[in-house]
Amino acid sequence: IAPEDAIFARLAALNDAALAFVARDKAEHQAGNWLSGVAWVVHDGHRLFARSLALELALITPSLTGSTAFDRLARRMLGRPADDIAAVALLRRGQPRVARLTGQRFEDLATGETRALVPSPATVVIGNRVVFGRFAITPDGSAISVGLLLPLDQEALAVVQGFIRPQVRGLTNPVRCCDALFRHLVRCGVSTDDWHEPAPDLPFDPDRSPLDAVAADWSSLDREPGPDEIAQVRAFIGVQPL
Repeated sequence: IAPEDAIFARLAALNDAALAFVARDKAEHQAGNWLSGVAWVVHDGHRLFARSLALELALITPSLTGSTAFDRLARRMLGRPADDIAAVALLRRGQPRVARLTGQRFEDLATGETRALVPSPATVVIGNRVVFGRFAITPDGSAISVGLLLPLDQEALAVVQGFIRPQVRGLTNPVRCCDALFRHLVRCGVSTDDWHEPAPDLPFDPDRSPLDAVAADWSSLDREPGPDEIAQVRAFIGVQPL
């Protein structure tokens, strides 16, 4: 089995190769439709983002015969090395999914299933977030990202949730879901709601006094103080400690 970094390099190369089997003029037209009527001046970076999403949509959209760009690519790969064949098989199995990533845990929010996550450069950068992208299931049952990965804020997640039904396993119409979500992201932007201003420097010096040490500990909590922390502070109440 190839090392993980080689796997993702191979997946990226085959994603690029599959673009030879999509109609770029249609993708360009799709991007133009998404951009039409936006409330700000469209710059080159915005156009590039729209084109990237339109190509991503084109990769998974089946033809009239039901084949995708990855199916057509696979038919041209007879005789290629086994690692390439295994990688294109992952691409063919890949499906758009909305998921919560937590460390190396993958939770599909449309089906409720949880799996181990194969860490990729993209998942490491995104971190613990709700995301949308193409995922495939490996032979050992893990989830692996095989395409563009997009973080979702609440508004973008609401778009995807419109394609989730209790009686249907997974997204009801993955291609239409991608179209709706990508249009939203082109027109409204990708989430940055995980950005926070740097924490201010606090005047507590843990080495100066026990009280400062407690204050420094409390300032680093990401939750309400528990019984142990409260008891620690109560120990300072009284004449002697002060």
